[in-house]
Amino acid sequence: MGNLSLGGLTSTQGRTLLVVTVIFYFFAIVAVCLRIWAKEVTKRPYRIDDWLIFNALIWAGGFATICIVGIHPGGIGLHIVDVLAAPELGPSTIVITLKVYYASTFVWITGTTLTKLSILYLYIGLFGQTKKFYYSTVLVGVLCTSYWLGDCLLSILQCRPIPLNWDKTLDGHCLETLPIQLVTATLNMVFDLAIVILPMPVLWNLQMPVRKKLIVTCVLSLGLCICAMNLTRIILEAIADQNDFTFSLTNAGLFAGLEIYIGIIVSCLPTLGPLLSRENTSLSSRQKAAYSHSQSHSRKTIAGSGRVRVNDSFNSTGFDRLSDDRIPLDSLGKGMVAHKTNISIANESTEHIASNRTINVRNEVRVTHSGLSGSDGAIV
Repeated sequence: MGNLSLGGLTSTQGRTLLVVTVIFYFFAIVAVCLRIWAKEVTKRPYRIDDWLIFNALIWAGGFATICIVGIHPGGIGLHIVDVLAAPELGPSTIVITLKVYYASTFVWITGTTLTKLSILYLYIGLFGQTKKFYYSTVLVGVLCTSYWLGDCLLSILQCRPIPLNWDKTLDGHCLETLPIQLVTATLNMVFDLAIVILPMPVLWNLQMPVRKKLIVTCVLSLGLCICAMNLTRIILEAIADQNDFTFSLTNAGLFAGLEIYIGIIVSCLPTLGPLLSRENTSLSSRQKAAYSHSQSHSRKTIAGSGRVRVNDSFNSTGFDRLSDDRIPLDSLGKGMVAHKTNISIANESTEHIASNRTINVRNEVRVTHSGLSGSDGAIV
């Protein structure tokens, strides 16, 4: 096959894995950056689901790095007979590839679990008003966390001693890997399906237009792409030649990587609404400008009349209680007040245009305001 000093980079499969890894990890970074931008636009605080996806991106970067190291100086993408026959590679390349594979199991399962938990926390923020949905979401989160712990323990106990995972000259015992991989991958796909299906009943019971329901359903259903990646990986692992692991790890690394990268992208899509709706953004800007103008005008009017004391240090809601007894507030119950304002200004003048003719001009301004407010300052 010629010079193999570049390891898996000399094979088409290795180069394909490298390109796909770099491109999709870049897309995942872009998705997370857009998520941060949306947070800054709306001035909303960061939540647990945001921090989880930030950590998932870091672990995804670790998995991408592992894949690259596995290609070169490792031998992922080459047939094992070619690796052993090449003087530039040899057994040391096999050891590097096995170490990379062993490390990837912990990194990958941690990244995918963090992504799942981020989506579940996002669900609670969006649809967690009902106890049934809340507890169902928490249950799925507990199961995903338990699955992560179990998978990590299996990886640790797979070979005793642990160095036997990459040094086959040692005495010891290893569990059969294929059944474990198929079981864990199947469980992972079940959890992915559960996460996609979980919010659908609540979503379609919301009082919102059908068009919006369909859009949200399509966004959330993109998680089925993750299920497709997982299913493809299960099939490829089942039919792969386990003895030629340097070659078979190409497809495993490819679809395992796509699963975590696409998972991060899908988890970020529901948070990008403020960036996709320019109309809502401009409306919010106009509302803020109107509110600022109203506050400025009110301060000037009240300060000029000297009737009401205004406290410039608002509370957390942005509103402050009126403290002047000359403006009556009628109690309507606990935490509720009604307020009514009537302003009437009349001005009348008479213009004489002739000795026997006059024109009466009357200017009248009436302002009537009534409302009901709760103790939190929200107008009802």
